[in-house]
Amino acid sequence: MTTNELLRRYVTDRSETAFAELVSQHLDLVYSAALRQVNGDAAAAQDVAQAVFTDLARKAPSLMWHASITGWLYTSTRYLAANHRRTEQRRRTHEQEANAMNQLLQSAQPDPAWLELRPLLDDAMHELSPADREAVLLRYFERLPLAQVGVRLGLNENAARKRVERALEKLHTILAKRGVTSTVAALAVLMVERAVAAAPPELAREISAAAVAAAASGTALGWAMLKLAAFLTPKTLIAASAAALIVGMTLAPKLLPTGMGSGSTAARVSARAGIPTPAQSNATEPARAQIAAFPAPATNVNGMILHIVADDTGTPVAGATIECTDGVPPARGGGRGDGFLLRPKELVLTATDQGTAEIPLSRGPNEVLIVNGRAEGFADLRLVWNPKRGIEIPHEYTMRLSHAVCISGQVVNEQGQPVAGAKVTVENRAAPFQSGTQSPGIHGPTWGETVSDANGFWQINRFAKTNIGVLNVWATHPGYATNDQEPRGYVSLGVALEVVNQLLTGTFVYKLDRGITVQGIVVDQEGQPVTNASVQIVSDMRSCATNLSAGTFVLNACKLGMCEIIVRAQGFAPLKLEKKLTNNQAALFLALKRAKPLKLHLMDTNKMPVAHALVRVGDDTGIARFEQVSDANGNLIWDSPPQQTLYIDVEALGYTHQQGVSIEANGEEQPITLHAARAIRGSVRDAASRLAVSSFRVRACA
Repeated sequence: MTTNELLRRYVTDRSETAFAELVSQHLDLVYSAALRQVNGDAAAAQDVAQAVFTDLARKAPSLMWHASITGWLYTSTRYLAANHRRTEQRRRTHEQEANAMNQLLQSAQPDPAWLELRPLLDDAMHELSPADREAVLLRYFERLPLAQVGVRLGLNENAARKRVERALEKLHTILAKRGVTSTVAALAVLMVERAVAAAPPELAREISAAAVAAAASGTALGWAMLKLAAFLTPKTLIAASAAALIVGMTLAPKLLPTGMGSGSTAARVSARAGIPTPAQSNATEPARAQIAAFPAPATNVNGMILHIVADDTGTPVAGATIECTDGVPPARGGGRGDGFLLRPKELVLTATDQGTAEIPLSRGPNEVLIVNGRAEGFADLRLVWNPKRGIEIPHEYTMRLSHAVCISGQVVNEQGQPVAGAKVTVENRAAPFQSGTQSPGIHGPTWGETVSDANGFWQINRFAKTNIGVLNVWATHPGYATNDQEPRGYVSLGVALEVVNQLLTGTFVYKLDRGITVQGIVVDQEGQPVTNASVQIVSDMRSCATNLSAGTFVLNACKLGMCEIIVRAQGFAPLKLEKKLTNNQAALFLALKRAKPLKLHLMDTNKMPVAHALVRVGDDTGIARFEQVSDANGNLIWDSPPQQTLYIDVEALGYTHQQGVSIEANGEEQPITLHAARAIRGSVRDAASRLAVSSFRVRACA
């Protein structure tokens, strides 16, 4: 019997036998994952497994529409295990630990490869996309043959094989960056043999009984809704559930014991804002991501209701500034991440006294939503919903702001004197955390900027304490050279943690030096001055530049040592060279060569011009930067390309993506042929009811 059928029997018939079978099918996976993540504590792993299946019993109506719940169980295990590590400290003897570890995690002969992989596997798995993670779980954790993997993923056997192989390669790459030396084949064998171990014999029966009892402890109204859910489509289910919620809110005060009714102000506020009360503070992370189960009425039915609350107390944050940007990313992303959108629409909102904001949306295909939240005394937070990455935009969401800590310091010169007016930049190097299809990519603030005062002091109050260890801080000033100081407190980056304490206590000192002055002239091949050129001296991530007058240039406050010099001018090929700058630096003589323009003509297979195609051009040196849209005749010209092999990417609506096409600028028109994209047509129906599904997402993998 399939997962869907077992869940449906449990919801409609309250069949404990069906739920017990469901637990039996998936317990080894959940228990083994929990055991790895609670450091081999068998008792704690059993508690985590119990909580996961109890959560499954409560959420069965919404999950029975899923073709597979393997990924959901695996992700829930991760959250609950993390919550257990934070909140539970169990007493256990050394003998109990050794017994659990020896019985369940080790063979008679310890395997060094497994000991290396075991503590890293689950974190690495959650860096995969949901689709890739599901493929690995089904094939190597549940040990299904490829034909069955294909059925669970809606693919044929050959496509399932390709999906699994690609996912395994990605997992191997992630683990290799963390120092795991196993080959791809060895990794597959290790996961098949060791990733899932047998749970204790009696655990399945105990968990099934406890989970069913916990779920059944709800009201009769709740079970009526569970039975109704089995016969409704997801869209109808939402409307019915909303009606039941209203009835439940009406009856709840009469059913609650004395002292728990409407007299509790905190309970009323929490219920209205979709916030857990203190008694609910131990809820799992997946539950926190879905606090508001049913959207409140909105002016724009396509919009999103955003609740802004304090992360520690759950109280609403009134007056928070919410900056919203929505748009469509390029077809292939352009390597720019979620932040680069085509035709972006921007909006700034202010949260109400109840800490809510209504975000209007069009919800077009592949629409990406970026929300930045900022409030006095709280750290900035940036949320990104990207359907192309499996993260759908919800109708309601709770943004949890952490309290900010003040980081500060002083900018001084080489003599230790304060430098006023220096621009201090703080960059957050933390990678986004993505927890699956129900949660957005969560970022701290990307950066913060301020200016040092008359005594060189500065402070920024926009980062949470958890971000401090992954910050870069630097200062710039027109009269001083840049500096290489980049304080980080993240141990894995190999930098001392005392820098973090300096930032938190205001004792961090950033030194600037005067640097040197670099001057010279830019000429063409005949020795004639080139005017209106740009000379840039690049040092790490920062640069200083100036325009030319009569071919000469002067750059102040340049840093000593090796640097890159880049020169660009209209009609000339860009020049890039490395130079060591010294205290007695001689004038630079920089000669440019005339460029042969790059002329492209974009056309389809019928020789008809393709207008409005986006063309990006790059080269191996990194100095080529060109991006332009073809005109109505399919033409475009770049008059200052490097005189070497170039690589172009072309995107046009209705045509396949051309990527990495090599070409050289020779001054002559060169044709680029685009092929029409193939249309994929079909329909989606509910497997049980055979009714058409009106809203869904299709991802085509080549």
